[in-house]
Amino acid sequence: MNEINFDNNKITELPCNLFNGLLKLEKIYFRDNEIEELDESLFNDLNCLHEINFNRNHIEDLNENLFKKIISLRSIHFSRNSIKRLDSNLFKGLHFSHNKIERLPRQSF
Repeated sequence: MNEINFDNNKITELPCNLFNGLLKLEKIYFRDNEIEELDESLFNDLNCLHEINFNRNHIEDLNENLFKKIISLRSIHFSRNSIKRLDSNLFKGLHFSHNKIERLPRQSF
């Protein structure tokens, strides 16, 4: 299985071991639910994960360790939640030094 889609439900919480054993999971969609919190270990061991979408939930806080172990993540969606702050250590993995980058389009980040 490489994709999970639970859009448009009434899910309020996700167990921390929900994705255990799904090592090839690439995309996770939980749009339009009632999720308030994400455990910091929720995405552990998901080395193939490219995209997560939690738009339109009730998430207030993103733990600084939430994305720490996801090395292949390219797209993160948390629009229309209740997020009040972003920890300065939340995104530690944007490294582009020693390249030949000439321009950065507005939508790069």
